[in-house]
Amino acid sequence: MKNVAIIYYSRQGHTQFIAQQIQTGILSQENIEVDLLSAEHLIDNAESLIQYDGLIWGSPTYLGGVASKLKQLMDATGPLWKKQSFKGKLAAGFTVSSLPAGDKQSTLISLFTFCMQHGMLWVGKSYPSSIKVFPMLKQLTVSAHGQA
Repeated sequence: MKNVAIIYYSRQGHTQFIAQQIQTGILSQENIEVDLLSAEHLIDNAESLIQYDGLIWGSPTYLGGVASKLKQLMDATGPLWKKQSFKGKLAAGFTVSSLPAGDKQSTLISLFTFCMQHGMLWVGKSYPSSIKVFPMLKQLTVSAHGQA
């Protein structure tokens, strides 16, 4: 049985809602357990994350970055980095903001960089085999920029 932790900070409940949706999706798979963990409660106990096979990090985007409570937890993992305690674990991340731009990309890049520094393996969005990604990209490129 594999186990995954969804670690998140949510001030207004939006990030928690997304975390719960991710949890529901994971639980639809066989042989995977998942725990929802509040970042605030892990700041003084970051080593408890070592037991998980996968870590999914979630934060609202505040001023182009992760929320300070999640950043505090990320910073608290310094001693774990020194021992490479997260090396080889699967990782992913998600964010939410109330603005259309909201700089969500920079938040995801922060989460990605954090995971890479720990030696985790970032897992991105996979496409169902029925979707032909490259023809779609070519079509989008042609329609957005005219015929090459």
